[in-house]
Amino acid sequence: MANNNKIRVLFVGPITKNHGQGIVTYFTLKILTSYFLVDRINTNIQDLNFIKKIIFSLKIIFTILFKIISLMFHREETIIYFTPSRNFFSSMKDFILLLGALLLKKINKNIYLIGHLHGSDLINLFKKGIYGKFLKILYKENIDRLIINSESHKKFSLGTEFNKYKIIDNPIEISTSTKDKIKNKLLYREGKIKILFISIPTKQKGLMESIKLVKKIFNNDDWVMNVIGWDKNMFNKIYQDEQNIDAKTLKKIKFLGRVNDDHKFELLLKSDLFILLSYKEAQPLSVIEAGMFKCGIILSEIEMLLEFKKFQSVLFNNQKLTKSRILKVLKSNSSLTKTSNVFSRLHSLDSYKKNIINSFMF
Repeated sequence: MANNNKIRVLFVGPITKNHGQGIVTYFTLKILTSYFLVDRINTNIQDLNFIKKIIFSLKIIFTILFKIISLMFHREETIIYFTPSRNFFSSMKDFILLLGALLLKKINKNIYLIGHLHGSDLINLFKKGIYGKFLKILYKENIDRLIINSESHKKFSLGTEFNKYKIIDNPIEISTSTKDKIKNKLLYREGKIKILFISIPTKQKGLMESIKLVKKIFNNDDWVMNVIGWDKNMFNKIYQDEQNIDAKTLKKIKFLGRVNDDHKFELLLKSDLFILLSYKEAQPLSVIEAGMFKCGIILSEIEMLLEFKKFQSVLFNNQKLTKSRILKVLKSNSSLTKTSNVFSRLHSLDSYKKNIINSFMF
């Protein structure tokens, strides 16, 4: 590989700190900018209304086309980095990017393509008829490296037979002062159980299932559940057809909407238990954060979340889950501290920086 200062990177991804994928993308861009000559295309359309999403998406596609055409007149080593979309509409920009990169590689042998996959549902996109099959072929024939989160992630991306994966854990940025607070965190002993749920507002994250489980297990106990990422209106709209939670339970739930990192970290420090009964996940930052902040964790038994099974402080929603098992975890300083230490090491920004830079070496 040539001198880093002469290597160009075309960066295509959602640059935002409002959701997990965006946060990882934000950190990645920050790292790459300090090493390479980076040209960026921000694909974040999450907060736009339907009409604006269409307009902005078309703008993104035309911008990608323009960048691809301009690269045809360069001979420098160029790395195209992008975050694959997992739904039909958003994936059209990936289709254009992959097709354009395929043509570029015939002109310039110094073009490399890196995908950084978040989520576990890319495989479902490949099942969407002829388009999905052709898209998968473009991925397999064109990608020089696909960054994923774990061994089990392979099954939900390009399959176990694909051999150009790079496994990198998602990063979490925590200040030294916050790390000291985690170290001295007071664990649960008796009294009110403070529960935390964090996700973007979508049904597949399993908020309703999480609330019902908490009510079932701690029905006669004193508990409160803080919900980050959702406000009450979002909850009512998403679950309007299956809202069967009694008023007494709803009073114990605080819908906080979006919060900044300082507020989120404050809530994590005050929480005893984190719960996420989602249907689809890869490596959620919220689970990593909860583990770092010495929270007991309850997850749904889906394949990629089972990667956390080796940690004693992580429990799963199955027949073995009981109130006594949960309380035992909440009071176990050794298991909570061990999980916190391992997560802090694997998901540090320094570790991520080293792995990301290495993944750009061809």
